[in-house]
Amino acid sequence: MIREQAERMTAIIRQLLDFARRRPAQRSPERLRELAASVLAMLRPHASKAQVDLRLEGEDAIEAAVDPGQLQQVLTNLVMNAIQAQPDGGEVVIALE
Repeated sequence: MIREQAERMTAIIRQLLDFARRRPAQRSPERLRELAASVLAMLRPHASKAQVDLRLEGEDAIEAAVDPGQLQQVLTNLVMNAIQAQPDGGEVVIALE
């Protein structure tokens, strides 16, 4: 479990460094639910410690041309902020429409 968390933190740091370098977006068609699910999976242990539930709603088939790394970073930041803003027992929902 510690190794898994260290790998996740390493990935986040790499994403932050990539974001800081302001590279051009590398867009490709992506399934948004899969990207959002990966962010929630990564942040679930943090949310659990804060007694906050994470939930993902919406259709599986929604696709968009996005830079997956940049979108994951944006979602990570938003969800982390939402977790910190929730009282114990709160809930954070990502809804795809």
